[in-house]
Amino acid sequence: MQKHVVNLAMGDRYFAFISYASRDRPVADALLAALEQRGLACWMAPRNINPSADYGEQILQGIRDASATVLVFSGHSNNSKYCQREVERAVHYGRRIFQIRIDSSVPSGPMEFHLSVVQWLEAQGENDWAKVAGQLTEAFDRTDTSTETGSAPRPNGVKPYQFGGKDYY
Repeated sequence: MQKHVVNLAMGDRYFAFISYASRDRPVADALLAALEQRGLACWMAPRNINPSADYGEQILQGIRDASATVLVFSGHSNNSKYCQREVERAVHYGRRIFQIRIDSSVPSGPMEFHLSVVQWLEAQGENDWAKVAGQLTEAFDRTDTSTETGSAPRPNGVKPYQFGGKDYY
């Protein structure tokens, strides 16, 4: 597979910080592999946590060092206090958020607050990772990287997030 070069923002070391619930680790590992096969460096705990370092500070540094946060969204991550904090910090640091939905869960509570303005991608299984990695790359490469809401541009052919009878993009 051809490696893809992404123009990171000045000072960013990684394409993405990957946020996931521990119960979704196999899915996060598959997504990580698909992105890195495309040549996109990613930060993911616990892989990038330095031994004996403060775990929370390492997570914050990972978010700061990445141009975007990719959230593996499921019912598990929706209820994970760690994922909620990671998404909140990504918003605080002005990072683009890409939401990959792996089940039919709908964001609620803090996740609804942060994700209601962010378009999502959907992955149904193992065969979707290369497609999702391509969609992330395409969306990331678009020129308009700053919007009023901080949401990522929509890749072509992606369905809107539906909540309360409304479509959200």
